[in-house]
Amino acid sequence: MTSLDRSPLALHLYLFFLETQLDFIEYLCGGTLITETFVLTAAHCLGVGPNHQLVQVRFGEHDLNTELDCIRVQSTYICSDEPVDVPVLTYFIHGQYDTHTLKNDIALVKLAKSVTFTDYIQPICLPFERNLEHKDLTGQKLTISGWGKTDSRKLGGSPVLQFASVYVWDHKQCNQVVPPEVQPIIYSQLCANGKKQDACKGDSGGPLVNSTIDLDGELRNYQIGIVSFASTVTCGIEDLPPIYTRVDRYLKWILNIVENNQ
Repeated sequence: MTSLDRSPLALHLYLFFLETQLDFIEYLCGGTLITETFVLTAAHCLGVGPNHQLVQVRFGEHDLNTELDCIRVQSTYICSDEPVDVPVLTYFIHGQYDTHTLKNDIALVKLAKSVTFTDYIQPICLPFERNLEHKDLTGQKLTISGWGKTDSRKLGGSPVLQFASVYVWDHKQCNQVVPPEVQPIIYSQLCANGKKQDACKGDSGGPLVNSTIDLDGELRNYQIGIVSFASTVTCGIEDLPPIYTRVDRYLKWILNIVENNQ
């Protein structure tokens, strides 16, 4: 992610996938917990080739270089719980996912056991609310987060969870600038970026989030999109936004998978 902002510990509600290649486990993609046993991610994260297999999901991670994530508050340190690794049972890729255009780039991962919610592991809200479902989001400020690259010229991603503010593009405007091979950008997709801030390689599958204060005064994070792909190999270009899968267009599909695979 092309951003210099580090996410505070309170934001590591998200997770990252682990994959294995010749018995070596490494970071693969982002995703979000939506129930005790289901994770929402991008379909292209799961089609990674014969030498790779999704084996487990890690929850509650923040800094990949430390066993415990801590922040200093005045003269004391506050530390989170240790990350939790959960094995994968199976996964479900949308039946109309197109590997060439990345249309319908959405998938669900079923965990082999339930996740216990804690202060640092929480499910994200899906956009069932009337003010979010099927809404014209043009110009709306949203948040992305992930461990992807902070500079497209570098080899690896960020060891620390990053976040950035992005703004949703008008559909017509987006279709005028994205590469011809992925056109048209349809209404189950979104284009969004910020000023030299956007998703980059390694952020795939992660969430595009609307944070709002509900009527009860509680802060809630609603997942609006899933990081799908970049319009260019160079990240942070203001007139070439990344593309996101729009979650509210798939709520019936998500509910059907979850309800029939408990």
